[in-house]
Amino acid sequence: MYALMQLYKMKGLVLLSLTLILVWQAEGGCEFSRLDVTEVDGDLLFHCPYHNLLLRPGQSGMASNCKMCTCTMRGLQCCGIASYSASVLPEWCQVVRAFNNRCGYRVVRADDHTIDC
Repeated sequence: MYALMQLYKMKGLVLLSLTLILVWQAEGGCEFSRLDVTEVDGDLLFHCPYHNLLLRPGQSGMASNCKMCTCTMRGLQCCGIASYSASVLPEWCQVVRAFNNRCGYRVVRADDHTIDC
């Protein structure tokens, strides 16, 4: 009986862990990668490539997938910057991408995207 209870506890912990991982990824999460080194004319150049970015240590920038990236001598960290929950919106509202900010969102009326909710 004790072994059966332990098994159920383990299943619960595994399900909780998977749920937390899925929520973290849905919120934008962070990605990490190593620092690249290239030799040019006998000099070593350190850089962090990611999607459309090529950052040097100490630089930051927004990637094409709307993640904010920072390059350090330890490597690259890119994290999501925005998330929203459509489950709390009134039915007459809708989330749309902002016109002047490719990585931003607005909550607008579903029947007229020029009116904010």
